[in-house]
Amino acid sequence: MTDINAQRLRQFCKGVQVFRLGVLLAGMFVLTGCSHSPTFNLLGSYFPAWMICMLLAGVITYLTHFLLMRTKFIHELWPLQIIYTPLFVLWTCLLWIVFFSS
Repeated sequence: MTDINAQRLRQFCKGVQVFRLGVLLAGMFVLTGCSHSPTFNLLGSYFPAWMICMLLAGVITYLTHFLLMRTKFIHELWPLQIIYTPLFVLWTCLLWIVFFSS
């Protein structure tokens, strides 16, 4: 093996080691987010908080629909599937931020 090839091999191995170290550090930073589980005890069973937020968001979206029907503003909104899906996501995220964000 020539001296140039050996030098290239050493540089390649050093680059692989740096890459492996970077992947290891990135994995450690990602896994530290798993230290707190957003669950709470509800009637003796642990439910994820996002399920409760989605359930409440569905009820609030229905109430919003009822309010839009009463004010007759619903005729201005179309198509309703495209309106209510982001509205549902908005209510879900707002509930999550208000009740479970620390």
